[in-house]
Amino acid sequence: MAGLKNGVGAETKKGDKGKTSGVYSFCGNSFDIFEKVFGTKNPFAENFVDPATVELVPKRETPSEDEPDDIVIPLDCSIFEFYNGSIKTFTYHRDELQPDGRSTLKLEEEMVIEVKPGFDTDTELKFPSKGNEAPACKQSPLKVVFRLNNEGVGEVNFKRKGNDLYYIHNLSLEDALVSKPFSIRTLDGRTINLNLDEVITPQTIHEIQGEGMPILGKEGKKGTLFVKFNIVFPEKLQVNYKQEIISILTAHGEEAERKGNG
Repeated sequence: MAGLKNGVGAETKKGDKGKTSGVYSFCGNSFDIFEKVFGTKNPFAENFVDPATVELVPKRETPSEDEPDDIVIPLDCSIFEFYNGSIKTFTYHRDELQPDGRSTLKLEEEMVIEVKPGFDTDTELKFPSKGNEAPACKQSPLKVVFRLNNEGVGEVNFKRKGNDLYYIHNLSLEDALVSKPFSIRTLDGRTINLNLDEVITPQTIHEIQGEGMPILGKEGKKGTLFVKFNIVFPEKLQVNYKQEIISILTAHGEEAERKGNG
């Protein structure tokens, strides 16, 4: 115990009867002894990682919280362009990432797109690689949306609802009573002649299948054209005209009554 108390290699005495006294010297391999007791030569093996067994993974950039904004371009089209199609050209500005990977430069770009027959105000074109760039971010898209604008194309009697068209035909009371034939000039320049065999009233609606808007994705297919009527009443009538109209309407009513009773 004295040897342990005084440390390894300390001088040790065996007694008064004196045998020998001297210094304890250990000549073995301490790691061999450690291996016999603990099963390993290295007391720090559990906490040691061999570099040869580590897979080196390149450092990834942390995504930026400031994602680049989408670029949205509103494009004005007339109802004629939505019907017939058109080619539109516009310019816009976007941020381009520079080679240093940190700075951006504002660029002006020109874009040419095709407006296909049947496009509408709810149509959106998306170009993923045409938007803004920013460090450590995915490039934002360029989006083109459409607005109806008939300014500068003259009087337009057509209104659109989905794939259907509504045409408002203006006519006088006289023409309505005698069902005077009339014609419609379509959005692509054709002429449709109409001759209705009935008295035209403000409630009259005439349907023409296949003369509406082109249906996007269905080549050659069109919606329905609905013809409605705006009857213009005279502000004043001369007395003789009033008597004539009363006579005509009275005779018409009597004839209808006779047919109903017969």
